[in-house]
Amino acid sequence: MTPAPEEIFSTLIFLASCISMAKSSPEVIRSMHYEICPKGFIRETNQNLQSFFSLSFVDCVARCSEHPGCYGVNVCPGERSEQVRCSLTGEVLPGPCDDLTAGTSSPQCFHVTKDLTSNQVVCQNGGTPNGDKCDCTIHFEGRICNRLIRDCSEPFENGYNTTDYNGAFTIQPISAPNPFTVRCRFEYGGITLPFWRWNTVNFDKDWATLKAGFGDDLNINPDYENFFVGLENLHHLVDQAEYQMNIFMSHPDGKAGAIYNNFNIGPESTDFELTFDSFNDPSSYVDDGFAVSSGPWVFSAADHDVNGCYGLKGKAGWYGPGCEGYGTFSSGDFDWPVNGATKPIEWMMFFLVRMSPYDEE
Repeated sequence: MTPAPEEIFSTLIFLASCISMAKSSPEVIRSMHYEICPKGFIRETNQNLQSFFSLSFVDCVARCSEHPGCYGVNVCPGERSEQVRCSLTGEVLPGPCDDLTAGTSSPQCFHVTKDLTSNQVVCQNGGTPNGDKCDCTIHFEGRICNRLIRDCSEPFENGYNTTDYNGAFTIQPISAPNPFTVRCRFEYGGITLPFWRWNTVNFDKDWATLKAGFGDDLNINPDYENFFVGLENLHHLVDQAEYQMNIFMSHPDGKAGAIYNNFNIGPESTDFELTFDSFNDPSSYVDDGFAVSSGPWVFSAADHDVNGCYGLKGKAGWYGPGCEGYGTFSSGDFDWPVNGATKPIEWMMFFLVRMSPYDEE
């Protein structure tokens, strides 16, 4: 239902709405300042973020306060008398109720615009207000701290940039349907560790387990060193931006690292194909384990042996078209090329450094 006339011409309103979030989220209170513009005028924009029906325009405004890119709401009569139709807009007005046009669908339409001079934003998850946004705690991000961090670089960029904060963190990349746990190191721009193993632990798992992830529970002990986030989660992680993959290892002659630039893992439909643009060897004697073939490098497992390479090598991992490669997901011992020779590896870890903005930015 549309508001009463005295509400429509109010110059400044304070709205507080209790919103029941998704099933896993607590009920929270949103408080923001908005101005209701004169009836009959709406904001015409190409930046329509979302349209929906509701029983109250107050709920529509509360939904706007929840959306990090929303700066106003067009409100029109709904299909039924007890409804309103709301369209969230993402374009900032030059001034309160400026640049509005006559509503074409109904003279009862009106626009509600966010008062950007107000700093009364309510933060979630322990964040603190800072103007029209929130300063978030180390585990959360977003304008009102309403989402988990996407990788370990986000906290680093927000000032958590010393190794005192190192540990286990729950992240949720842009396309990931569910959060998962990684190890974070807060140096070099923020390092995300999705894989760490010793040669004494069995990493040769079935396809479903390799997809989902396995290993020690980092939430119990963040110093555990045998875990893998899973092929599906790794795909979502590296698919949201450009990443540099660093592979570090210990072998009989010492420790060394290899760097893969613009490292990416495709979706399951590609058998989690591994690609990268270039290889660097900062230690000067670790060889490129994927240089023996131009690819494609696809992942093979005992029950998902797409190219017969698991049957030939007896280890899960990424292999080239001629089964070139080194199965790092073995039941025990595994190898890597070092200084022109194949060496047994004691432990190996992957760590990722984000090199570009997220793809949505």
